[in-house]
Amino acid sequence: MSDSAANTVHVERSLGGAATNDGNATWSLEGSTLNLHVECSGIVVSCDSEHTVRVPKGVALTVTGSGTPVRLRGLGGDTTATLKDSSLNVADPAGRLRLRVSGGHLKVTGATSSDVEATTTGDGNVNLTFTAAPRRVEVHASEVATIVLPEGPETYRLDGVRNAENLSSDPASDRSVVVRAADGVNLRKAG
Repeated sequence: MSDSAANTVHVERSLGGAATNDGNATWSLEGSTLNLHVECSGIVVSCDSEHTVRVPKGVALTVTGSGTPVRLRGLGGDTTATLKDSSLNVADPAGRLRLRVSGGHLKVTGATSSDVEATTTGDGNVNLTFTAAPRRVEVHASEVATIVLPEGPETYRLDGVRNAENLSSDPASDRSVVVRAADGVNLRKAG
């Protein structure tokens, strides 16, 4: 999914294998909710689908999914994503992020978002890279959490971080980074 220059939603879809069979791939628009569904049952060698969705700039977005990787790119609005048995890759987000992945990894790159919550459960790393200083970051990772903050004079209140590379906690800062990770935390400033 990515931002669209127009004030319309644009959908492209590519299907392969059993996904091309009647009834295996459906879509519907109910009010402001776009539903994309692909399911192949029985003995299936191939059930492939790829959907590209472009939404108006700045629109708030809620994504739910299961069983397939999701990529979000260049979204300016607030984004909430909840995925199961999937991975999530978010590039260049600007709005508030509420991201939850069960059974997969979560990666955010080029973030200018000021408020981010990222959670993985059931074996998943969280990897966040910021290009603008966030106000609030909260991470819960079932494996390793890696957070790269941008270079700059900004300081952060750190919670759950013992050894941050080139960064120490400032209890008086109005910016915070809270991290809980089962297998370790890597936190540093870029540069």
